[in-house]
Amino acid sequence: MHWILKNSIAGLAGMVMMAALHTSASAHDEAFTLKECLDGDEPCVFQRAKKGLKPGDWPGPAHHFNIYNDPLATFDLSKDLKGMVGRQVRVRYWVMEPGGYIGYHKHNDRPAYVYLISGRVKETKKIDGTTKTFDLIAPLAVPESNGTEHWWVNETDEPVTMVAVDIPSTMFLPGPTKDVGITAEDLSSMYFVNEYPLIPKHKNVEMRGRVITFEPDGTTMVQDHTGEPRTAYVLSGSLLEHRSDTWPNPVVRQAGDVSVGTRGVRTYWQNISGEPAKLFMVDFIDCGDCDQAKSGGQ
Repeated sequence: MHWILKNSIAGLAGMVMMAALHTSASAHDEAFTLKECLDGDEPCVFQRAKKGLKPGDWPGPAHHFNIYNDPLATFDLSKDLKGMVGRQVRVRYWVMEPGGYIGYHKHNDRPAYVYLISGRVKETKKIDGTTKTFDLIAPLAVPESNGTEHWWVNETDEPVTMVAVDIPSTMFLPGPTKDVGITAEDLSSMYFVNEYPLIPKHKNVEMRGRVITFEPDGTTMVQDHTGEPRTAYVLSGSLLEHRSDTWPNPVVRQAGDVSVGTRGVRTYWQNISGEPAKLFMVDFIDCGDCDQAKSGGQ
């Protein structure tokens, strides 16, 4: 099986997203670049193993290592349960290779249920302020309720496989508050007041086209697409798209890939490939009175 998943970057989870935001020159020495990952035949792993790691260490590793996930299904929980707006149910299949680990993380506001299908892991967990270690042997169901703090490691010579069901928020996405290292070329705009004169409800909508160029390490600010949907087509290069509906796993987007941002989803883009990258983006925004449109301007 080829572990480079088209729709999620394997080996990236937990707090690796935050690490990518604060990558320094020294950090690059300890991590594989996106280009190395995409060009190679080995699994995409952005963090090398932590030396001397052992069960009982607290808080343990900050990142995941040699663990891969494959998204199986998601659905909008608010359609079935009232009061759960912005929540989705997510099902993922995980493989933890020998020596792999799931880094320290909390389950505050993200309950989960994990079923170990095969293998054996050591869990280090904080309970009432005390660090404890548990031996988890498949088959086993593991609930991870609000307040859970832990990390897992596979010390055996066999892979561990599991299915995880959790409830992430589609509106939670920490990230940049401003654009850095990008330029946007405005192409042209169309206005719904001209295109759909018989639908006055949407007369203030502008359909805007742009080409966005990312320098190496360039990143956009976090954007909320509620009321302002958009499409993005990767013209060249490789990018990470951070999405609230896949968080904490960013999505690898390469030339020819398409992304859609819609209601209830937040996103931002990041270029860690070391090469420039370009997006063709069309979004739908509120243009106020759309003065240009009223005068027939394009």
